Amino acid sequence: ATVSVPALYSLFPGFMASFRAMTDLCRQSKVEPGKILVAPFLDVCRKLLEMTNAFGTAFSPVRKDISRNISIVEATQGYKNNPSVDMFTMVLADVATNGAGDGQCACSLLWLKRAMEFLVQLMANMMGDRSLSMNKAFSESYDKTLKPFHGRAVQWLIYGVTKVLPSREFCEKEFGGGEDVYTPGTEFVDTFAPVLKELDTWLRANGLNDEKRA
Repeated sequence: ATVSVPALYSLFPGFMASFRAMTDLCRQSKVEPGKILVAPFLDVCRKLLEMTNAFGTAFSPVRKDISRNISIVEATQGYKNNPSVDMFTMVLADVATNGAGDGQCACSLLWLKRAMEFLVQLMANMMGDRSLSMNKAFSESYDKTLKPFHGRAVQWLIYGVTKVLPSREFCEKEFGGGEDVYTPGTEFVDTFAPVLKELDTWLRANGLNDEKRA
C-alpha cells in the first residue's frame, strides 16, 4: 500500500532534506532487474541512519549496531574488489567462502535489512495517524518489524528508548516548518520499500533468513 508522508519534515528536518537524493540512490540500486547494487543501497542506509539522531543518546547502542552492519557489508571482499557489484552475487560468493554466521556479510545484511524495515514502518505509522505519539509510533513499528528477532534483554533496551523519546509535539515545535514534502517523501518510501521486500524475498529463498533471536 502507498504510504503518505505529508509532514515528515516537522519531525526530522535534516533527513527530509535528503528525500530526493535517497530516492535517486534507490533507483540507482535497481538499474537492472533481479539485482541490487551494493554502493547506492548502503548510501541509502547511511542517510536513514542519520535520522536516528532524533531519538537521542538512548538510541546510541542501536545506532552503533546498524553502523557496524553497514561497515561489515561494505568491507566484504567482493565489494572491495568491485564497487559496482550487485548484492546477491557478492553475498553468495562471501557465504561460499566465509559462511553466514555472526559477523559475516550475510548475517549483517539480514540485520541491516530489518533495521531499515523498522525505520520505514516508523514513517508509515507517524504519517498514517497524525494523533499518534512518537513513542507509540516507535513501539508499534518495533513490534511489527524487529521485536520477533530480539530476545528479552534487547526488547527491554528498545522499550527503554521509547520512554525517553522526544514527544511529537516537541518535535513539531522544535523542527516545524511549512515545507511540503508529501511528494518527495512518498516517492522515497514507495521506492525503497520494494527494494527491501526484494531483498527479504531473496534472503529467504537462499536460506539466509536466520530467525534466531539476538
